[in-house]
Amino acid sequence: MILRIHVVSACLQDVRRLRDILALHADEVFSLENRKFQLKMSAQERTHEVSTWLLFCCCTRGLTLCIQRRCGRDVFAWQKSAAKKGVRRELGSC
Repeated sequence: MILRIHVVSACLQDVRRLRDILALHADEVFSLENRKFQLKMSAQERTHEVSTWLLFCCCTRGLTLCIQRRCGRDVFAWQKSAAKKGVRRELGSC
């Protein structure tokens, strides 16, 4: 009888130990999956920011070239002086 109790006790200890190890690994897997999702979302946001910035740069450059052709003057000098005066210009359609 005592031997049976000892064996059952040892088995329960092994089960608890294995359950703790399993829980630890499950937490690690969950953390890694969460981190993967966060990195994927960050990459998508960054891609969107870069594409928006490139579109803005292309629109700004196209607008600058259009004004230069029409006005025949240095737009960059106008932009610098406008920036010093605090004038903000809204971009129209690109």
